[in-house]
Amino acid sequence: MILLPPKEAAVKKILIEREFPGYKRLGDMLIKETKLEEIREKLENRLIQGELNLREATRIIETAGGRRPTSVLNALGYSIGWRGIDPQSAKIFRRNKREKILDENGTHAHD
Repeated sequence: MILLPPKEAAVKKILIEREFPGYKRLGDMLIKETKLEEIREKLENRLIQGELNLREATRIIETAGGRRPTSVLNALGYSIGWRGIDPQSAKIFRRNKREKILDENGTHAHD
């Protein structure tokens, strides 16, 4: 078990217990809802062009100011279809298309 300094532990407790209008909680992190929508728009615009891999999605999220890309993807309704352990091979897709992806490619999805 990791012991946090008293101030950091108190801040994390407040983040967990309170609601912050205009922000979405992703684990112990808060992100502006407007930032999430900005990232969603960028991901959607990229997906229109074709397949999107985890490495590129991570770059898009981090360039837009997001952290913890897999948490952001999950919050936005995306899943990762893994084909091995290389992020370049892991494909991003909308959860509602999960069954189609699994049937066509035989991949395993991670939410």
